[in-house]
Amino acid sequence: PTAIIADSAKIGEGCSIGAYCVVEKDAVIGARTILGPHAFVGQETTLGEDCHLHPHATVRERCTIANRVILHSGVVVGADGFGYEFRDGRQEKIPQTGTVQIDDDVEIGANSAIDRARFGRTWIQKGTKIDNLVQIGHNVTIGEHCILCAQVGISGSTRIGNYVTLAGKVGLSGHIEIGDKVMIGAMSGLAKNVPPNTIMFGAPAQPIREYKENYALLKNIRKLYSRVKALESRASSWWSVAAGIGMLGAFLILTYYSVLAGWIIHFIGVFVGDFASTLGSGNIAQGALQGSSLDEVQGILPALQA
Repeated sequence: PTAIIADSAKIGEGCSIGAYCVVEKDAVIGARTILGPHAFVGQETTLGEDCHLHPHATVRERCTIANRVILHSGVVVGADGFGYEFRDGRQEKIPQTGTVQIDDDVEIGANSAIDRARFGRTWIQKGTKIDNLVQIGHNVTIGEHCILCAQVGISGSTRIGNYVTLAGKVGLSGHIEIGDKVMIGAMSGLAKNVPPNTIMFGAPAQPIREYKENYALLKNIRKLYSRVKALESRASSWWSVAAGIGMLGAFLILTYYSVLAGWIIHFIGVFVGDFASTLGSGNIAQGALQGSSLDEVQGILPALQA
């Protein structure tokens, strides 16, 4: 009796509507759907058959929920997308006029939020399972039979293929595309498109093989740093030794050439002295011979020859 149901709302056969529920005008509730206490169904929203909204689940206006959808406590479907434009020194809200569509057999965990689109729709396709505390931004499309673990955050206008798995705390930036059957490891951050059948890990995320290789290198970086420092120290020592050897070699070369030059100068001096002595002796002999008679010259020759 405490539930509030608009007169224009349509309630299917076999539905259960709990205490303090609100069903606004022109809403449609399919057969056998269960609304837990304090559940809210907004204006012109449609819920299919066999759905279950747990206590305090909220589906805002003009949203479309298909059959066998489960919304756990605290789920909000159709809240405004996070859109603002900076004008005149302040953030102005951009109207979010789109809607949310959730297909068959989707389950959404407690306190998760699926924002409505700015234009068009935010779309969760059939069979996808979403854990607690997941944020899905405006205009996001999530394919069929995906798994989104706790605390995943998906920014606006991102498109996710079928059979994709996002582990806990994965963050996806906006306006990217994730191919079918992609797996992204826990706490990874992704800012670019991912082709189908890829396993990604890390922040920023990279193919798992590259991540393992890079992680192994990073794990040994301290050892590598120590080895480089040791090599630098050894290289510095070798350079010191080489510089000392070079200086010694230069000294020896200079000494060698200095001694050689001294010997050359000495030999030149001796040669010049001998030549001058010989030349002087010849002049004396010539002077002695001049003006002498034949007998005197013959007497002098033996002395010169001696």
